Amino acid sequence: MLNSFRKLWVQDTGRSLRGLMFFTLLYLYLWFVVQMRLIYHGGGTIATFPVFLRGWEFFQQFLSYPGGVVEYASAFLAQLFYYSWAGAGVVTLQAWLIYRCTYFILKAINAERFYYIRFVPPILLLVIYGQYAYQFTTTVALLAALGFVCLYLKIRLENTLRCLAVYLLLSVILYYIAAGAYLLFAVMCGIYELFFERRLRTGLLYLFSAVLIPYIEGVLIFGVSSINAYSQLLPLHWSNFVSERSQRMLTVVYPLYLLVPAVCVLLGVWRVSFGRRIAIKKRPGKKQRLKSAVPEKRSLWSLFQNNKVRWVATSLVLLAVTATVAFLSFDSRLKATIEVDYYTWDRMWDKVIEAADRQPEGYLIAHAVDRALYHKGRLGYDMFRYPQYRDTLLLDSEELKTAAWNQFGAFLDLGYVTLAELRLANSMEAYGRHPVLLKNLVLVNLVQGDFATARMYLNSLNRYLFHSDWARDWLARLDSGFDVLQNPQIRRLRELTIKTDYGFATFFSGEESLLDLLKNNKNNQMAFEYLMTRYMLYGKLEDFARNLGRLDDFGYERIPPLYEEAILLYLLNTQKKVNLGNYTISKESQQRCEDFRRILYAAGRRGAFNKLAKDYGDSYLFYYTYGVWVGKK
Repeated sequence: MLNSFRKLWVQDTGRSLRGLMFFTLLYLYLWFVVQMRLIYHGGGTIATFPVFLRGWEFFQQFLSYPGGVVEYASAFLAQLFYYSWAGAGVVTLQAWLIYRCTYFILKAINAERFYYIRFVPPILLLVIYGQYAYQFTTTVALLAALGFVCLYLKIRLENTLRCLAVYLLLSVILYYIAAGAYLLFAVMCGIYELFFERRLRTGLLYLFSAVLIPYIEGVLIFGVSSINAYSQLLPLHWSNFVSERSQRMLTVVYPLYLLVPAVCVLLGVWRVSFGRRIAIKKRPGKKQRLKSAVPEKRSLWSLFQNNKVRWVATSLVLLAVTATVAFLSFDSRLKATIEVDYYTWDRMWDKVIEAADRQPEGYLIAHAVDRALYHKGRLGYDMFRYPQYRDTLLLDSEELKTAAWNQFGAFLDLGYVTLAELRLANSMEAYGRHPVLLKNLVLVNLVQGDFATARMYLNSLNRYLFHSDWARDWLARLDSGFDVLQNPQIRRLRELTIKTDYGFATFFSGEESLLDLLKNNKNNQMAFEYLMTRYMLYGKLEDFARNLGRLDDFGYERIPPLYEEAILLYLLNTQKKVNLGNYTISKESQQRCEDFRRILYAAGRRGAFNKLAKDYGDSYLFYYTYGVWVGKK
């Protein structure tokens, strides 16, 4: 008896240690690798992240329909994603609770030998967040359903009428809390009664209630549509089909919902078919253990049977499988895109460039990097160290015009305030009242002098959990008669704002619009550098040379090296003179151009490609000659 107790204690301790190790690593992965704050930010890729406001009025609206309680709780907990460490803690806790519920259900049906199944849901959650998808509300609803299944199994009355009464009470409460996720509860309870308690009528009644309860409580009492009554908060709800990415994630969410019911059905069918229970294999007897304990006769298999060795081996296998799934499912490219956007909105230009160094490819990343290089005074120096595409400087091609979230910042910096406001409004339609959008709408209206609208957005932000301090600070300034022009960013934007009023037209014609900005304010350095960069990317050296006279308006210490290369190419191609004002081309650039031409003429255009790519891949000379970016090799 004492030995049996000791074995169980050792076994439970080993499992607890394995679980602790697994969830500690899961937490660290979500915190440091996924970085949950990126999911909170969204980066223009997550359209379903919820808004949460403080106050009774906001809470009250969630009480008027089934599933509102889960939606409110999920929206609140999701705000903790604002801090990566807190968001990782929330998701890890959720994964652990699902893990515990799964094991409780397996234990209730005498299937403890399938212990490792309970690690599958946390691994599936790892896949979801590694893909930067927001399915938190759906998984909270799943947890609610599994929790109620565990509660039902815990109560588990022998009297059929009392059992029905308990089930009905739990059904009414759960449907109000979690809406369509109730279907999982009804199906699980029906499966349990049919296969494991062998109460056919009760099991069929439970399955029928999956149709009846949503109709009575959802459609007749709360007046929701029939579709929402059965699908709200389930993966099959229409909100999960708003984008191609959301639909792809359903291949992970569906197994998350169907895993436990499928296991229960398979075990139930097995037991019904063979008329017996699946039991845990018996451990070797005392004599066997004593015999195997003799060192001289211990085999490799008996060594594996040792608890410590088996614990280490199985733990390593579990971690290896989890690590493999994490590695294969992690979307590093999407992370880089969101991370670059996150730092861009906070104007952390060094961080933008640092993030792009890790994953430089992509139109949106190229757009953000060019903006960061301008603000660091390095656009004319380092532009071709990073991928360049013709249409990404301002995202103004037909294919990229839908990237309103990403266009706003560049338009505002350039001085197209009304156009920036339009992009923010478009983003609000797509992503809701995201605090990042509200903050920038405040800035736009302060630049325009529309203090009433700015106050409206500030009052809205004041109800957000982590942005109220910023909002109250600005409200206090406005109440005290603060001159907004004392803010350097607002003062600069006021000076740059273009006088031509395009209203809310979507007009922005690259070259013409940049020339309009310079006509409005000849000291608009960003408009000048973007114009010159655009000419370089399109190979319009004639137009580039025509605007070199503007260099004197900006007080450059020297002509940026990439501009010097473009000037030298123009001189070589046309033999015309250019107006450089008080500037001269450096000897370094002249020598660099001469060396480039010597290699090109010696080996020919095709033969010199690899050599030039290695030594000149980050130059304009290479880009102009070959029309592609390769960067420094």
